[in-house]
Amino acid sequence: MVEISEPSNGPQIGTLFGGSCVTGGGGPGHCAIGLKIPRDFTGAGSVTLGRPAKPGEAYESTNSAFAPGESLHCSALIGKTVAAAKPELGARGITVDWRPSTSSSPPPAIAPVPTSTSMTATSTTATDTTETSTTETSTTSASKAGGGVVSGTGSAGLANQYVVDGDPISAGVVMLQTQAQPRSPSQIAQATQTYDAGC
Repeated sequence: MVEISEPSNGPQIGTLFGGSCVTGGGGPGHCAIGLKIPRDFTGAGSVTLGRPAKPGEAYESTNSAFAPGESLHCSALIGKTVAAAKPELGARGITVDWRPSTSSSPPPAIAPVPTSTSMTATSTTATDTTETSTTETSTTSASKAGGGVVSGTGSAGLANQYVVDGDPISAGVVMLQTQAQPRSPSQIAQATQTYDAGC
């Protein structure tokens, strides 16, 4: 479940929570695992659902590449230099689009986003009809996996930059954000607490 929209008043679509995932709410018991639509629901509502991406498809909705279930989970690369990260990335067969920060301000705290590395399909349901319409979006990635560097900024000149976070682009391809300043011990601890469950 990626997104829900509904009327501003009246009975609302409820979200059922459980499991453990990295989301905006985060932690055990905070994963959206289902919906509850009241019998007296009126008006129109829509639910956007995700599905696993097919080979060659770019992701439409993503989580951090370091979250549980993602390609860099348990890699311990957040806070490492690009030079130190490259052997681990190569060993995992990850292709990287390097994105250095151009800001001189302190790095922001890690804020998990809703999780789902999938394409999205949208189902819209209205109470005045029994029909459900579904539309599916599909895009393909121009990136090619294989341990090299894809379009964007290459790693040349970034050896001493520090890995801040990353986003999956497609299977085996991630965009990694870097910055010139090392992360503070408290920021590294926060990243470990947020992303390293089960490591």
